[in-house]
Amino acid sequence: MESNKINSKNATSLEWVLRSLYHKNYRLFFGGQSISLMGTWMQRIAMSWLVYRLTNSAFLLGVVGFSGQIPILLLSPIAGVLAD
Repeated sequence: MESNKINSKNATSLEWVLRSLYHKNYRLFFGGQSISLMGTWMQRIAMSWLVYRLTNSAFLLGVVGFSGQIPILLLSPIAGVLAD
């Protein structure tokens, strides 16, 4: 009897978490964002791999990784102030 209550609670909470996927536009947005994010990850890994293969330098690999974060480093404080 307890297991039925636990399973029904889990099913209810899972339905509650996934209820946004019932809307077609959100499913399209979520799918598109997921594909875009995977592409970004693949590009970052490929660029890091290429830099390391061409230079064999961990320092330059770090420079490439850091340079990809410079816009976030510079714009985050400004965006945070504007959002508040």
